Amino acid sequence: MAINSPYVDPLIITWHTDSEGKKVSVLRENEQQKVVNGKITLSEIPDEFYGVTISGYNEVKYGKIINETDFKVNYALGEVTFHPSQEGKTITINSYYGRGCIYYPSSRIYCTTNINGDIESTLQDYINSVSKYLYKGIYDNATEYTMNNIVYYNGSTYICINDNNGVGISGINPNNLSYWRVLAAGYQYRGEYDNSIVYYNRDIITYNNSTYLCISQTSQGNHPTNNSYWKLISAGFNYLGDYDNTIQYYPRDVVSYAGNTYVCVVSNIGEIPFNSGKWSLFAQRGENFFYYDSGVEITHNLNTYNVMALAVTENTYGHGGYGNFGMGNYLQLETMIEYVNTNTIRLHFSESFLGTPTLTTLISGQSYRIDFSEEATPVFVYLK
Repeated sequence: MAINSPYVDPLIITWHTDSEGKKVSVLRENEQQKVVNGKITLSEIPDEFYGVTISGYNEVKYGKIINETDFKVNYALGEVTFHPSQEGKTITINSYYGRGCIYYPSSRIYCTTNINGDIESTLQDYINSVSKYLYKGIYDNATEYTMNNIVYYNGSTYICINDNNGVGISGINPNNLSYWRVLAAGYQYRGEYDNSIVYYNRDIITYNNSTYLCISQTSQGNHPTNNSYWKLISAGFNYLGDYDNTIQYYPRDVVSYAGNTYVCVVSNIGEIPFNSGKWSLFAQRGENFFYYDSGVEITHNLNTYNVMALAVTENTYGHGGYGNFGMGNYLQLETMIEYVNTNTIRLHFSESFLGTPTLTTLISGQSYRIDFSEEATPVFVYLK
């Protein structure tokens, strides 16, 4: 490594002088310094004529330091050496006369060497690198950044680790870990989930009354219920009303179907909650609610009629509503449902039937009896 020329970065010596420009020494008292690696460095170069006084210690002019209270002074450098037992202690230098200071440029102080003893870096190199640790504020896509520049972005603090060999970078946001490293991680709330938005690691969104944390480096169009990209951190439910087989449902969506309330446990579309393992029963219907999920086959006057998928969807007494029910030979009969009591439903047909029909199939695992009176319209269904 090339070392700066001493003529470019020279030593600087500043001596005390009097009004006539003559060198003088100035008294310094009660200076405190800590012993590090067996030495302290005085604030100024001491004047050897006056010496250095430390209470309880003895200055050794010649020879080696033997006793714990011995010390030696290098009057050229201003260094004071102590016995190893004094390591880490704070020493009070009672007095000495300072001549001034010698300042060494940082380029003349080495930091590292290689195995051959060659200097690889100096203090100046280190200072130059540290000076680049500059906080540049909130990340700006149009700003050029260099190595060790620090920015704030989406709730976290990042440092630039790659500036294309000093060229500088711009338009590369801190989510790109080839150019940036997280210094202090935070979270960024991005509002309600939008599948057109690119989300980044540690982004937080809300979806269907729940809160999710992005755990992937990036995510776009990946639904919050996808555990490869998101982590549920606060659970809620999303009530979507009556079940609709054309809607895409996701976990924690809640629907009403046939009087029951179901919560989605597996994403699906067109999976009827009543008989699908992709839904879980959330709240059960009342006792006076009836649901038939299969056809009712009845025989009357030697003709067979099918009432297909008759769904009773009200749980209050009185007129429940109207519906079209296909019967034999595709004949459509307008029908009204009337709830008589907890065990009885009356179906009003627009045609009259005489005699007593026979129920030949089971309905939802239950058997029922249907009677036709000789009146024009009433049909009774009794739950056994």
